[in-house]
Amino acid sequence: MSTNLTATIVTDTLYFNRGGFPAVDSTTFPACAWNSSTLYSPLNQPFQLFPGDQLALTVINTDTAAHSFVIKGLAIPSLLIAALGTANDTFSFATAGIYIYYDSLDASLYSYLGAAGMIAIEPKQPDGRFFWNFHEFSKQWNIAADSGITPGWNNFDPDYFTVNGSSYPFIDDDSTAKVTGATGDTIFIHCANTGLSVHSVHFHGYHCRVVFSSKDSIQVNWYKDSFPLWPGETAILEIVPDKPGLFPVHDHNLMAQTGNRYYNHGMMLIMKIQ
Repeated sequence: MSTNLTATIVTDTLYFNRGGFPAVDSTTFPACAWNSSTLYSPLNQPFQLFPGDQLALTVINTDTAAHSFVIKGLAIPSLLIAALGTANDTFSFATAGIYIYYDSLDASLYSYLGAAGMIAIEPKQPDGRFFWNFHEFSKQWNIAADSGITPGWNNFDPDYFTVNGSSYPFIDDDSTAKVTGATGDTIFIHCANTGLSVHSVHFHGYHCRVVFSSKDSIQVNWYKDSFPLWPGETAILEIVPDKPGLFPVHDHNLMAQTGNRYYNHGMMLIMKIQ
C-alpha cells in the first residue's frame, strides 16, 4: 500500500475466493470475498492510496465460475476473470474519496455474498486510519444462492450484520477496524456500505467531521455524531479525540446490533483512545 503523499504506482494482487462465512453464533454458511491470498476470509482486502496514485492490480479467480471486477465511480470497463483465470489492469485515482470494488455478474449476486471491498484515496496522511465495510447477510439466502437459486431481492430479511466481515465482540480483534489512538491525533475512518440495508452509524464520546461523502458533497465539513449510510454509499470521517477512554460505535438500527436475532452480536465497535 502507498504510504506517502508522492504519486506512485501501487502494485498488488487480489484473489476471488469462496468459503464458509464464520457467523458470530459459530454457524457457517456459503460466502465469498476478495482476499490478499488464496485463503478465504470474510474481510475484503482494503486498499489505501493518495490522489494521483495508480493501482496496478492482478486479479486471480480461484473459483470454477467466471467473475468480474468493477470499481464503482470509475468510468472504465469491468474486468472479466474466467474460471480459475487471471486478469490485470491499472487504475488511476485523481481525487480523494472511497471507491467500492465488487463483482457485478449475476445481478451483483456475488457482491451480496460478500465479494465487495473498498479503495480509500486519502486527502492527506493521518495519524491513524481504519476501515469499516458494512454488510449484512441472510443465512438462508446465502445457502440458496450457493445452490444456484437467485434470492427474491424484494424480500430481504437479514439475520447477520457485520463490519469487515465480523460482528461484535469478535470485531474487537480486527486491528483494521478497532479505532485506537491518542488525544489530539487526526484519525480517518473509511466507511463503505456494501450491503443492501441502510445503516446509521452512531458515535459515543466524539463528533466527527465529514471529509468525503459520495452521497452529497454538501455534507463535507459537517460535524455530527450520527451518519446514515445508504447501500453503495461511502464516506471518510475524521476524528480528533479530545479526551481518553473507551467509547462505543454502533448502528442506531437496533436490529443491526443483533446476530441471528441475539443482541448484541452485530454492528458495534469499541474505540480506545489513550
